[in-house]
Amino acid sequence: MYGLLLNFCSGFGQTFFVSLFVPSLRESFTLTEGDFGLYYSLLTLTSATLLPKVSQLLERLDWRWAASTILGVLAISAMTLSQSQTVMFAILGLFGLRLFGQGLSSHISSVAIVKSIPVYRATALSIASLGYPLSEAFLPYIAYFTLAAYGWHSSWMYFSFACLGLMPFFFLLGREMERLPEASESKKNTDVHVPINEILKDRVFLKYLPASLCAPFYATGIFLYQTSISELKGWETQTLSFGFAAFAITRLVFSLVGGPIIDKHGAQKVYPFFLMPFMAGVLVLALVSQAWAAWAFMILVGISVGSSASLKSALWSELYGAELHGRYRSISTSFMVFSTSISPLLFGYLFENNVSLKAILLTCAATVAVSAWIARPKLKA
Repeated sequence: MYGLLLNFCSGFGQTFFVSLFVPSLRESFTLTEGDFGLYYSLLTLTSATLLPKVSQLLERLDWRWAASTILGVLAISAMTLSQSQTVMFAILGLFGLRLFGQGLSSHISSVAIVKSIPVYRATALSIASLGYPLSEAFLPYIAYFTLAAYGWHSSWMYFSFACLGLMPFFFLLGREMERLPEASESKKNTDVHVPINEILKDRVFLKYLPASLCAPFYATGIFLYQTSISELKGWETQTLSFGFAAFAITRLVFSLVGGPIIDKHGAQKVYPFFLMPFMAGVLVLALVSQAWAAWAFMILVGISVGSSASLKSALWSELYGAELHGRYRSISTSFMVFSTSISPLLFGYLFENNVSLKAILLTCAATVAVSAWIARPKLKA
C-alpha cells in the first residue's frame, strides 16, 4: 500500500493531470501555446537535472520521512500554484509538482520496495504500480468537478489540503517498509559512489535506455496536445480525453498481469515486447480517421504503460542488484524527465509549422520499433 499510494500521489505532477489546467492557466496569465510549452519544458528540464541528487538525499531517510517530505513539498507546491498572481509563482508551483510528483514519488516508491522486499519484487512493484491507473481514473474527474465548481485557484488549494491529509497514512504504512540487512550494512558503499560518467559508458544501460524513453516521450507530446490532435483528425475536441477511462482500466489490468510474467521469464527477455502495443496504438491513430481510433490508441498505450510500470524497475534490479538499483533508476528517470521536457517543444513546433500529423505519428512508430530492436535479448549460441 505504501508504494501504491505514493504512485497515486505522483498523478498531481503528471502531464495528464496538469494538462487539464492548461487552458485556465494560459487565460489567467495571457500565455500562448508556445509560451506555455516553453515554460513547461524548462521547468521539466530543471526537474530532470535535480532529480538524481535529490533522490539520493531522500533515499537516505527512513521511508516514512521520505514519503512525508514528498507529500509536504507537493502540498506547498500546489498551494503556491493556487495563490499565484504572476507567471513566475505559477512556474515555481508547477516545478515542485513535476519534480516531487512526476519524478520523486514514483522513484521512492520503487526504491523502497526493491530495498525492503527480498522476493517477488516484480509482483510487489506491479501491485504498487496500480497507483498510476487509479490516479488516471479518478483525478481527471475530480479536476473537472473542482474546475467547474470552484475554478483553478481553489482547485489547487484543495489538492494541497489533500496532500497534507495523506501524510499520516505514510507514517502508518512506512512502518512495514524495513530495509533489508544487506542494504543497511553496505549503505556507505552503494550507488552514491557510482559516478554518472561511468553509468553513461555502460553499454548495457545504454542498450535499454532508448526503449525506456520513447514511450513517455511520445505519450507526453500526444497527451499534452490531445485537443489539437482531435481537431486535426476532425473529431470532437475531448475525444482523446474521454479515452482516459479505457487507458486507466487497461493499465490497471496489465499492471497486475505484468509482475508475475516478469518474475517467471525475467525482465531482460520481456523488455523489448512491452513497446509493441504502444507502436500499434500510434499506427492506429495515424492511419484510422474514425473516432474509435482514439479509444483503440488509449487501450493499446495502456497495455504498454501498465506492463512497463514494474518492468523498468525489475530490469535495473535484475541487471545491477538491489543496492545499485536506486542509482541506475534515478539516472534513467532523469533521462525520462529530460526527454519529456523536450517533447512539448518538439510537438508544438511541428504543429505550428503544419507538419502532417500522419507523418509525425508514423515517425513515432518507426523510432519505437528501432528502440525495441536495440533492446532485444541476445540469442544463445
